[in-house]
Amino acid sequence: MQAVSTTFSPQLLNNVQQLKTLFTGEEEIRALEQLPTQSYVFPEGHLYMGRWQVAWIMVTAPFRLVLYVFLKTIANFLEIFSIVGFSRKMHLRAHHLSYTFDSACNQTHYGKRLLIPLFNDYRKDISDVYTLKGIPREHILDPVIRAQLHEDNKTIEFDKFGKLCSGSVYWFNYLFMKGIEESELKGLDSYVDYARAVAKLFEKGQPRQAAILQSLYGLQTVLVDLEEMVYEIPPSEIKSKELLRKVPDGLYHLKFPKHSVSYIKFGKEEMVMDPLVGLIRIEEPEHLLDIIHKYTKDFQGKPIFFALHLLKENKSSASSVA
Repeated sequence: MQAVSTTFSPQLLNNVQQLKTLFTGEEEIRALEQLPTQSYVFPEGHLYMGRWQVAWIMVTAPFRLVLYVFLKTIANFLEIFSIVGFSRKMHLRAHHLSYTFDSACNQTHYGKRLLIPLFNDYRKDISDVYTLKGIPREHILDPVIRAQLHEDNKTIEFDKFGKLCSGSVYWFNYLFMKGIEESELKGLDSYVDYARAVAKLFEKGQPRQAAILQSLYGLQTVLVDLEEMVYEIPPSEIKSKELLRKVPDGLYHLKFPKHSVSYIKFGKEEMVMDPLVGLIRIEEPEHLLDIIHKYTKDFQGKPIFFALHLLKENKSSASSVA
């Protein structure tokens, strides 16, 4: 039996089975099992942040902006002297400063439909990932990893600041489905509180696994044992309410040309986990169409994809979106 890895090192890229031990999600699922007693099961219809909290964020925004510029300047200066690790830590601290302002703005926009604000950047405590230098593809010894990596990945990069959406969706969807399976929560009265619990794990930044999945583009379904059933939505039907009503219940990776979100649909409960914004309740088709338009308006004529996610050990048939 292989030891379970809790931190990432380049040596794990030489053994895919050892690398997969990072992606069991056991610790996160244990936290989800405590769902009924956790404080993040939020009262229905409440704003996530109080109005005074939002006001304080807005008032102090200029001070955070000054500190943001200061930290970015230090980070850029350190880069000149190739002090990579410390430079990236300064970059990340600067990005975290801007996060609270973005969260307040998103709550102002979405109101009570913003169930949990999220941050599409590295969590501060995973420096074992984001401080690493790039690793050339040819230096990876495991043939499975080399073969599955996307052909564009000539070098595995770990400085994808603010660009972790795809990895975030895969890890969120895996935890969501695995947590339900292992916790025997299939008869949930409400998926909203459960989705909040999973999203809470991403509130202060992307976890280690989400970050690695983004860097190892092409290996996502291998590492988290997910099966994807992909439905292409042609450009002519992207704005169709009727089409959205035909989408079967389930958990989806909604793929836009330059972004990814998770789409959750179980009965009348619908949500979108957008790594750039947060967990958003969808109360009517227009809400989902607005999100689709937001990420497709600059890519007219390109399709989007609904990729239904299923655990590989729990395969089931699904009806077509079309």
